[in-house]
Amino acid sequence: TPGDRVLAAVSGGPDSVALLHWLCDLRGEFQLHLEVAHLQHGIRGEEARQDARFVTALADKLGLPFHLKEVSVPEIRAALGKGNLEALARQERYRFFAEVARSRGLHKVATAHTLDDQAETVLMWFLRGAGMKGLGGVAPRLDVCPPGGASDDKITVIRPLLEISKVELLHYLDGNQISYRIDRSNLDPAYLRNWLRLELL
Repeated sequence: TPGDRVLAAVSGGPDSVALLHWLCDLRGEFQLHLEVAHLQHGIRGEEARQDARFVTALADKLGLPFHLKEVSVPEIRAALGKGNLEALARQERYRFFAEVARSRGLHKVATAHTLDDQAETVLMWFLRGAGMKGLGGVAPRLDVCPPGGASDDKITVIRPLLEISKVELLHYLDGNQISYRIDRSNLDPAYLRNWLRLELL
């Protein structure tokens, strides 16, 4: 919406880097105020720290306010004595996004889910067993209350790339000579989503 104040969630991977560049391209047309957030999960050591430095430099190059937080999701799981690492990482991300959005007066948080992510999600929920809501897939816009947050902590999450395929996205990045980072954990088929992407689909 014209005049929106948007926080772009940027991991440094191709999807989120493309999202950030597209939002920058639309900044003038929609009079957008853009800021960037990156959460370092404390999972992949030096490789993750390099991702954080990459996103820091990208935000600086684009002249955008930048917000960085470092946590240790493995330590959080150890303290809880249970929990799925990916789910805990997602909770910490949304908690961080809500903190930044509230403190900076931002209206929406943009994440880089693509058409490929949508296909993987629907298939994953179908295989696990899901009702109509689950089979509806990822919503293009959703009000989210972070774990442990009050109802007034809700953030509006938007997914502008949900109808863009990964092939189109990579073509855009390569065609414009835009660099990005690769998270090697996304290549590990031990994770269900990765197995669906790399093997089944």
